[in-house]
Order: sequence, then C-alpha cells, then structure tokens
Amino acid sequence: MADVRIDWDSVSIHRGTFTVHLTGEWAHEAAWVAFFNHLVPPVFSTSWGQISGTASTFGAWAEIVARDRGVITVHALAPGHASQLRDVLESYVAQANNAMASASTPHRLGEQNSETEAELDGRDQAMLDEFRQLRI
Repeated sequence: MADVRIDWDSVSIHRGTFTVHLTGEWAHEAAWVAFFNHLVPPVFSTSWGQISGTASTFGAWAEIVARDRGVITVHALAPGHASQLRDVLESYVAQANNAMASASTPHRLGEQNSETEAELDGRDQAMLDEFRQLRI
C-alpha cells in the first residue's frame, strides 16, 4: 500500500512535543514529505520561501514537520486541541497522498507541456539575471 496513513496508536507527547509515526510505502519518500510540508501554513515567510509552519488557531501548536523517517512532529502543542490537530493532520496526509499519486502517474510519451517548461525556464533565467546584476 503506497498511501501514507497516521498510526494513531504510536502517538507520544513529551514536554508539549507531539510525535506520531506514519505507515505506508511513501512514508519514507522525500517527495511525499515535501508535499506534506508544503501544505503547512507558514509562520514566517519571505520572498524566497517558507521557514516553518503553525496552526491557523493561535496558540494551538507551533510547528508541524514531517520527516522522511516516517514521523510527524508537532511542537508546542497546547492542551485541548487533540481533535483539531487530528483533523488537520489527516487532511494534510490525504492531500499529500493525492499530490504524490498525481506526481507518480506515468505520463504518456509526447504529452509533456512544453509551454510550462518554457515558462519555468524563463522564470529561472529572470532570477539568474537578477543575481548577475548584483555583481555590478
């Protein structure tokens, strides 16, 4: 079974840090972990990317992170938010599973979208040009 599932029987909490194990083939895949972590809302973000994630409800918990060793860690969990956290984590896991399944679907030969590739190449070149201008 490729889909990742949360092993709720493995939950541990130590000094407010919540840890739960994941099962499934993708639980140790860096791509699945990246999909999961991308879903976590940013606490602090910059123009170059996300730094860490937090709950939408202030004070419920601080950071949520999945690791490719098949573990999700939630820092600074506050009492009274078990049900909310469970729903959030289940939602993130389901969305990451969907994203991974879409990314894993084999593409038919010749079906690659060259316009998308060209747009990405153009954006990369524009960013590279920005950095080159800094040398002046």
